[in-house]
Amino acid sequence: MPYPKKDIVESRENGGTENTQETVKVWIEDGVIYAVYLKNTEITLELKKEHHRLYKELVGERYMPLLLEIEEGVTVNRDARAFSKKIEEKQPFTACAVFVKSLSFKILANFYARFYKPKKPFKVFDDKHEALKWLQQYKQSK
Repeated sequence: MPYPKKDIVESRENGGTENTQETVKVWIEDGVIYAVYLKNTEITLELKKEHHRLYKELVGERYMPLLLEIEEGVTVNRDARAFSKKIEEKQPFTACAVFVKSLSFKILANFYARFYKPKKPFKVFDDKHEALKWLQQYKQSK
């Protein structure tokens, strides 16, 4: 599937900014980057590179915690996982909470954490509220 190059940027009622593409929806809210990998998306190396560009474009020079939500049917190929590890220090995240709704992705996310050993705080949750609560400690003061 070709990845669209043009971002759709909208203002959110809460003052955040949102970028929506056909594979990921990204916005900033209350000092947290929210990223939702959309249903049945295959995250390839090319998509992961585009998502990294999108995150950097959205946050500029700031660093903030990331809540990554994975919808049903999302897959992440080996090259994309390896690229995530390779660019970890260049990502604009202070920490990453992965919110999963399925057991299969929870297993995959935990495997990623054990195998790639992220240097930044990384934790998998099946409760969105708990994930956001955990991320609060990684917000940087202004």
